[in-house]
Amino acid sequence: MTLNSKLVRTTSRTNKKKGSSIRSFYIYTIIAACILSIALVGCGSDSSDSMPIATTPPTKETPTRTQNPTSTFTPTPLVIDGTRIDLDLGEFYIRSNKSSEISGEITFVATNVGAIEHELLVVKTNTPSNSLPLKGAEIDEGYAGEIMARINPEELGAGEYSQISTTLDSGAYVLVCNVPGHYSAGMYANLIIN
Repeated sequence: MTLNSKLVRTTSRTNKKKGSSIRSFYIYTIIAACILSIALVGCGSDSSDSMPIATTPPTKETPTRTQNPTSTFTPTPLVIDGTRIDLDLGEFYIRSNKSSEISGEITFVATNVGAIEHELLVVKTNTPSNSLPLKGAEIDEGYAGEIMARINPEELGAGEYSQISTTLDSGAYVLVCNVPGHYSAGMYANLIIN
C-alpha cells in the first residue's frame, strides 16, 4: 500500500467524522431553537385572548351516596301498600325497627349492611326462634313453619337492599337468614303480628 492511498483513507475518515459532527451540531441547534420558541410563546403578552392559567387546583368530586357496609342507610321502597318494616341484615344479625305489628299487608325493606350476601325468610311458626329444625347448616324449610315471604341471596348482596310485601295474619313469625350457617350464627329475629 502506498503512502498516497493511506492519505486518501485517513482523509476520508476525517471527513466522515467532520460530517457526523456537523450533522450532530445541526440537530442540537434545531432542538435548542424549538425549546427557545416554546419558551418564548409561553412568555407572550397579557392580551385578552391569551389562555388563562389555573390558580387553584381542581377539586375532587365525592359521590353523593357511598355504599358503606356498616351504614344504616334506609332506602325508600318503590311501593308501600301497607305497613313498612325496615330490616338491617349483617354478620350475623337481623335488626328491625319493629318487634310487633298489626295484621294486614306488610312491606319488608331489607338492607344488607354486611360484607357478604344474606337472604330473608319470613316464617310463620309457633316454634321458638332459636329452636327451628335444621337440615345440615340451614333451617329445614319443610318443617320450620309456613314461609310467607322470601328475598333471595342474589337480591341482597353486600350493600344492596330489596323489598317484599305480603299479607300476615295474627301470630308469631321468625325472620331468618337461611344462607348455610347464618341461622346457627344467630341471624334470626322475632316478629309478633296482633
